[in-house]
Amino acid sequence: VAYGLYIVGGGLALAVADVFVIRAALGPRYLRRLIYQIPLVGGALRYSALMEYCHLLAVLIESRMPLPDALRYAGGGIRDADLAAASSQVADDIVQGQPFAWTLSSMPQFPAVFGQFAKWGERHNRFPEAFHAVGDVFEGRARFQASLIAWVVEPILIFGIAVMTASVIVALFMPIIKLLNDLA
Repeated sequence: VAYGLYIVGGGLALAVADVFVIRAALGPRYLRRLIYQIPLVGGALRYSALMEYCHLLAVLIESRMPLPDALRYAGGGIRDADLAAASSQVADDIVQGQPFAWTLSSMPQFPAVFGQFAKWGERHNRFPEAFHAVGDVFEGRARFQASLIAWVVEPILIFGIAVMTASVIVALFMPIIKLLNDLA
């Protein structure tokens, strides 16, 4: 009891230090990949980043920016360092003469559906429409993941609140029960 405050403070300091050490050791790309592995939350974050990237890329291409430059700017305009690095790599591959859709399919950061929409946009010369469409697909997936989080977390919270309430009630009645047992 005498050292409880120090233990709690030390635990919090260790937790904060762990976050900074993990961030420094892994770097932003691998930290984002680690976050994406978290069940439920990771999928929603990944699809949100992909949606943001797709719509930004579509707007840049609609502005008649060359595809490699649009890829670099779209990668620089999002918070996902892993996706930004992959976008820069795709831009470099395109400048070297690689086909766009093939380059996308070789990158693990881009799901297969992204490459399929890029093939369609390449075939019909409609990249902005293709990227807006795939952005809408990722938006739908992100919304589904978010609703799944709410669907899973709600019963867990209700159960946790019920357990906490029951433990408070039991803690309040324990002295009365002990007193009645001592009197009997």
